[in-house]
Amino acid sequence: KHVPECHPATGEPLPARMNLSLGDPTALGLKPPREATDALVSVASDSSMSGLTTKEVHGYQHSLGNPRFREAIRTHALQGTGIAGVDDIFVTSGCSQALQFALLTLCTDGESNVLIPSPCFPLYNTLCEFV
Repeated sequence: KHVPECHPATGEPLPARMNLSLGDPTALGLKPPREATDALVSVASDSSMSGLTTKEVHGYQHSLGNPRFREAIRTHALQGTGIAGVDDIFVTSGCSQALQFALLTLCTDGESNVLIPSPCFPLYNTLCEFV
C-alpha cells in the first residue's frame, strides 16, 4: 500500500500514526468549496429567496429532506438517471444517517453478512448490529 508522507492540501509531513476513529475532513484541513458555503449563507439569511417561507428555511424539515429540495435534486442533479419522483430521494443529515438508511435497505434482519474493514470507523459496527 502507498501511504502518503505529506498532507494533500498543505504539503506538511503527516504524523507516523493517524487517528482513524473520526471521519472529520476538517481535521485534515479540508474545507467545502467556497461556492457551497456562500450558497448556504445566502439561503439561511434570505427566507424570501425563491419564494421560500421562514419555516421552509429555518424550521424542522421532513425526515426524508425538504420536498422542494428533493424535487430540485431530481430535476437538476439526477436528470436522466431513471429516478422517477421525490419519494426515491433521501436527503440525510450526514454520512452516518446515509449509511444507516443503506444498511436498512440492503440487509435482512438477522440474515445478512456485512464485511467491515479493520481498522474502521466505530459506527460501522454499531450500525451493523442495529440492522
